[in-house]
Amino acid sequence: MGRFWRLVTRDWRCEGFPGLAGAFAAILLLVSGSPVATAAGPDARLKQAAQHFADLEDDKAKAILEDLSAEGLADADVLLGYLYADPLHEGRDYKQAVGAFGRAAASGNEEALFQLAESRFWPEYSNWTLTTAEEALRPSPQRAFELLRGVAGKQTSGFKGHKASKWRLAHLCTFGGYDCGDDVTDEAIEMGRRIAFDNLRAISASFHIIADLRSGEAEESGSMRGFDPYLALGYADVDPHVAAAATAPVWRDLTGVQDCPSVDEFLARGRFLAERNGLAGHYTGSLGLEDCFSSEQLESLEVEAVASLDYLARVFDNDTRSWHLRRCYHEREAPSFGDCLLAAVHHHFFACTKLSIPAFYKRFKIEYRLSKRYEECREMMLGYPLLLNKI
Repeated sequence: MGRFWRLVTRDWRCEGFPGLAGAFAAILLLVSGSPVATAAGPDARLKQAAQHFADLEDDKAKAILEDLSAEGLADADVLLGYLYADPLHEGRDYKQAVGAFGRAAASGNEEALFQLAESRFWPEYSNWTLTTAEEALRPSPQRAFELLRGVAGKQTSGFKGHKASKWRLAHLCTFGGYDCGDDVTDEAIEMGRRIAFDNLRAISASFHIIADLRSGEAEESGSMRGFDPYLALGYADVDPHVAAAATAPVWRDLTGVQDCPSVDEFLARGRFLAERNGLAGHYTGSLGLEDCFSSEQLESLEVEAVASLDYLARVFDNDTRSWHLRRCYHEREAPSFGDCLLAAVHHHFFACTKLSIPAFYKRFKIEYRLSKRYEECREMMLGYPLLLNKI
């Protein structure tokens, strides 16, 4: 049979119809049931790379993404940027990450523009010490502000658009130390207050506090009680910025030890919690805890803070927002249990999701927060085993 087909196709070529031989061969393949290979399109390859990234298969993801990047696919560069900036990636590289996001941003990709701005903050929340050369690539506060303004927009609803950029803009204009001007700051804070979905719900409460402080309502003695729910949210959702936002302005206004708050007030507990989580700089120029309280009082303050966190973890036991605190309960009787609760006040969404990876992943119909990569990163960021933070 094979000899017959070779003779037939040879005869067709000899008679001056070379194209017919090829067509005839193609028909033969279909008739004989032989498979016909088809190359996967860019979207399918991109989704495959995204899945590899989620599954911690970095080499496979990188190989696909580099090919797609060479083809000019902006979303591939976004995923490459995620990879090079990821704390779990052995080849984490600041220059490569910024470069990948820069290529995607050149085409107007919103996520890339946001991550370029966010690259200013990476070293602050993932223990990433930059070299002198890398530090030179780090965006200035002004550059970050310009990028975020471009992505967040001025009048866009807080419930639409790139929510992470709006939250970061509000953070930059308040905690970030950049003077955005009164009008832009008010606008940014309002956007931050209105974000109420996904990861960012837990870290929006601080902007409600800032808005109250700026409005002058905090000067009324009764208004202080209004901060308690926000501080509780800060404890439960593990956001030390909430505690700092509510307490730092008051501490800076103290004129002497006679004005010190009581050790059992939220002003003392909030400051203690914030300082234990690296936010002591927010209290520069103010009296210190040690100026107001004795060593015995400070010890009781720590006991009270641990007790508050313990209580909140129990109350919110069925709420995923308290997962960070409940993680410590794997070794409830360990001597380090209290330290675990206090040290857990680090919001893992910054390092493990770059604030916006889950939203970006929705286009691939992949639930990133259920991925192997996110689970492992979160466990490391939250210090499990206890106090073992490898990132």
